Amino acid sequence: MAIEIQPESAQHPGGHEPGAAPKARPWWMRPGFHTALVGAVVGYLIGHWLGSFLAGGYQAVPLNDNDDFSIVIGYAFGILGWLIGLGVFNDLYRQMLGRPVRHAEEDHTVGGLAKYFRYSLDHKVVGLQYLFAMVASGKIRIDVTAEYALRDAARAHADLELRKTVGAVVLVA
Repeated sequence: MAIEIQPESAQHPGGHEPGAAPKARPWWMRPGFHTALVGAVVGYLIGHWLGSFLAGGYQAVPLNDNDDFSIVIGYAFGILGWLIGLGVFNDLYRQMLGRPVRHAEEDHTVGGLAKYFRYSLDHKVVGLQYLFAMVASGKIRIDVTAEYALRDAARAHADLELRKTVGAVVLVA
């Protein structure tokens, strides 16, 4: 067993230099909506073909719409393809291959608002995604309890200070 006496010649387990930034993937290979859409279409086509093959008495009838079994299998594979395209299983695959899991802090390809529209394990990002979804679906809404004309802004401010209003107060032009 040899002992490394020149640590500067050692390499990172990923194959690149220890201090080097990881190589960024091209935009079309990064998990996102576009890869999820491609994954869903390919998954549906494979699932539909497989369902037609299984339900058609082992006769391959491609894109046959006569039986519901092939459509259901196509939808199931389409959903699986969508999730694979979003990158939901990336960490699982990396662990199965013995590679370290990349954390959000290490992933330099996702920044700004884009991280809120991608699959994430960061609990803060997931919480904001749920909040946005509930506001967009109407499960959380702001009830306006008082409206004041813009010229009555002083009276609206006074009512707020005197706690005469409860809830949202809106100034309208």
